[in-house]
Amino acid sequence: MHVVPSGKVPAFGRGRILAVEQGISEYTECVERARYVVVLGGYGGAERVGNFALGAGCTVLPLADTGGDARLLHYQIYHRDPHERPPLVTQAVLTALREPAPAVATAVGNMMVELDRAH
Repeated sequence: MHVVPSGKVPAFGRGRILAVEQGISEYTECVERARYVVVLGGYGGAERVGNFALGAGCTVLPLADTGGDARLLHYQIYHRDPHERPPLVTQAVLTALREPAPAVATAVGNMMVELDRAH
């Protein structure tokens, strides 16, 4: 789902689009609807959503090989104290999130199944 300010369109125009007031709603709506947040690429906005989700205690899965914000978030999470990482994000998960496509897609799919079981 894309959560975008009213009157804007997402850079990737597929999927469901939810228009919200510009500002904090752009982030709260994303996080409130998510069981986990997968970050792909990005140039600023994805990092803001990822950091907001981390601050809200969400499980954040940044796919490092997609570059941009995802690579930056992966680096930041990887270098945190293990006790300060998002819920269920272990060293093994972070290692899998560094895999290049298409291997990372399989890893993320498996992680989502495991995360659903853990919730």
